[in-house]
Order: sequence, then C-alpha cells, then structure tokens
Amino acid sequence: MSRFCALFGASPKSCIEILNDLQTTENVDACMIKPNPIYFLMAMNWLKSYKTEVELAGLFNVIEKTSRTWVWKYIKAIQALQHQKVSVSARGHIPVTRKTVLTLSLFPSFICC
Repeated sequence: MSRFCALFGASPKSCIEILNDLQTTENVDACMIKPNPIYFLMAMNWLKSYKTEVELAGLFNVIEKTSRTWVWKYIKAIQALQHQKVSVSARGHIPVTRKTVLTLSLFPSFICC
C-alpha cells in the first residue's frame, strides 16, 4: 500500500473512486466513457512527481507523445471534477464529504494516503 501511495499519491481505493467518478459524472469536461487504467495511473504519477515525458515514457513503456497526450487528457478530466468534489468554506477549510478528496489548487498536495 505505501509503495502504491508513494508512486501515485493516492490509495488504490481513492484511484478507483476517481476512475468511477470520471465514468459516471455528468460533467462533459470530466466524463470518460472507457478510461484506460494505465494512462490514468500515468497521470496520477505525474501529478505526484512531475516527471518529464521521457521519464514517464520509460516507466510506463510508451512513447513520449503518448505520455504527453494521455497525461494531459486525464489531468484536465480530473481537474473538471474539482467543482463537483471540492468546496471551500468561508474560512478556507475544505470539508470532507467523500473519501475522494481532491485538493486541486492544482496539484501540490493532491491526495494523501
């Protein structure tokens, strides 16, 4: 579990919830009919580590253009979930209403394990 969190910045359960949200949301900018779990995890890894395209391509065994294309597609979709999943109170605190907590200021303290 700790290795997964270290690599992707979220627990497996959080990743599954985000993937489910991407498939079931009514937000057109976030909706993905059949998200690819590998490309999703590649995007999660980039959010955690800000690796270069070359590093991502090597880690996930894809070419650089593929890593760039899919990482940005998933990042934009995850960001589009922000208004649906995150609300900030008057005091600036983020209320936790689900376990899928996205601190999308984008993206420094993403999802804690």
